[in-house]
Amino acid sequence: MSKSIQHLIPGFVYVCHSEESGSGWTDWDRGKVSEPCKIGIIQAYTISSSTGFFNSFTNQAAVLFKVQKRINVLQIGNSNYLQIRLVSGMSNNVYVVENNIQKKYKKYHIRGEWYNLSSRQVQNISKLMEVLTKKQNHYNVAK
Repeated sequence: MSKSIQHLIPGFVYVCHSEESGSGWTDWDRGKVSEPCKIGIIQAYTISSSTGFFNSFTNQAAVLFKVQKRINVLQIGNSNYLQIRLVSGMSNNVYVVENNIQKKYKKYHIRGEWYNLSSRQVQNISKLMEVLTKKQNHYNVAK
């Protein structure tokens, strides 16, 4: 996808956590172990198959529903329990926000959109998402 098209796609960045067997939630929650986490995006609209029109969704319940649907699809091929850990605010430039987060955590990259992260790193991603989302939204409005 070209960069000019990427600037036109609003959405949300999410992080889900995959509990590996035997490590336990408490160790991960305390930041003692790192486990696979997926950094992904959900676009803020879908195209209706019946009408061909865009259906946008920006309220929190609709966004969480879309993220959970995505996690459910990922869960089918994953023996570990997946759980949503955080979802960003609405970004006018979701690909740039996701790309910046992925670059920052490049050394923890496993494969695809999966990273070996601790809960503390996920908390830091939450702060980074907020800053990047505000920056991209301001940039797109000012432009």
